[in-house]
Amino acid sequence: MIHEEGLQATFARHEEMALMVRRWVTERGLSLQCPNQKRCSPTLTAIRIPPKLDPVVVRDRLKARGILIARGIGRYEKCGVRIGHMGDIRPADVKQTLDCLDEVFNSLREDH
Repeated sequence: MIHEEGLQATFARHEEMALMVRRWVTERGLSLQCPNQKRCSPTLTAIRIPPKLDPVVVRDRLKARGILIARGIGRYEKCGVRIGHMGDIRPADVKQTLDCLDEVFNSLREDH
């Protein structure tokens, strides 16, 4: 796949999707799990979930919509999720994930 797309184009696509996720986080007043990092990864974004929301419930509701995201790791497991944006993931996939995440956040806020 990389040979077909080209290495530089693959890297550029990963960076584009990373920027999509980070822009989404900023526009919603959320924060990255590690906001003080000097350089963010083009392959994965770790997001801090709002305090009143349970990351497990967020992931389960996304999974019910056919979207998989990862749990936070270690001390971040109870307050974060990770969205991957590398490999055979395309910008349309990331957009769908973020749109569904909006729906999940809105429904969970309504439940509280």
